[in-house]
Amino acid sequence: MADKGLNCARNIYAASIEAHDGYIFSKSVHGRCLSEKEKAWLLLNDDDKNLWTNVLDNKRKVIYSYKYCIDEFEYKFNNDEGKEIKFKTKEKRVVTFNPSLARKQ
Repeated sequence: MADKGLNCARNIYAASIEAHDGYIFSKSVHGRCLSEKEKAWLLLNDDDKNLWTNVLDNKRKVIYSYKYCIDEFEYKFNNDEGKEIKFKTKEKRVVTFNPSLARKQ
């Protein structure tokens, strides 16, 4: 896991392309850095490919909900020589919704 400052395209490239390894990071859906593709997926209504799964407590009250997708996402960065590097990598994206946190906010 990394803090937000390490979640840059260069580090994703190093992990996924150069090292053939994986990575886990988080970001807020409230931020301005979401792509149009990400925003569309978050806002889509439920259908066969876009279902929310509810996690319930023992009283059948929703603790939180989540959904995920697996897709290719594009990144770009400038290397040390100033050349723009573009690449795509397959990612599993997971989004969660916590009703009690939403009420507090």
